[in-house]
Amino acid sequence: MLSCQRSLFDIPHDVAYLNCAYMSSLMNSVVRAGEEAVRGKSQPWGTTSQDFFTQSEHTRALFGELIGGGADDIAIVPSASYGIAVAAAIGRKTRNANLRAPHFLGVRFPDGIPENLLKKLANKNVYVSIRGSSLRVTPHLYNTDDDIDRLFTALDACL
Repeated sequence: MLSCQRSLFDIPHDVAYLNCAYMSSLMNSVVRAGEEAVRGKSQPWGTTSQDFFTQSEHTRALFGELIGGGADDIAIVPSASYGIAVAAAIGRKTRNANLRAPHFLGVRFPDGIPENLLKKLANKNVYVSIRGSSLRVTPHLYNTDDDIDRLFTALDACL
């Protein structure tokens, strides 16, 4: 099991962010890479058309290695939804399906979601979302047991 990776993210200790399906926090290293990329775009004359292919091929090779494959197993697409649609259309399955695990939790209340529950939880630094008739809890690798305890303590206080 992967150990907690919270130190790699800029998440205050008193925040239980359990809403990564909505938007996950970026790793500190990703923020730095993004800042560097934005600085590069401020002077576009320094970027050649070949740079687009060099970086993407390097990225494909690294990710292929990460999943036990190669660059040819990786496609770079303009959006996740487009990539999933294409994969579904051609019947592509995950190579290591046994390594996948569910990480979405939908909490339903007998009388529906209590009014202002999201706001009340946010006031306690607990962040989740609503999807349909469920309170959606989507932890990520930066969440700790303390975050889950904070969620339940906040729910007890808000209900």
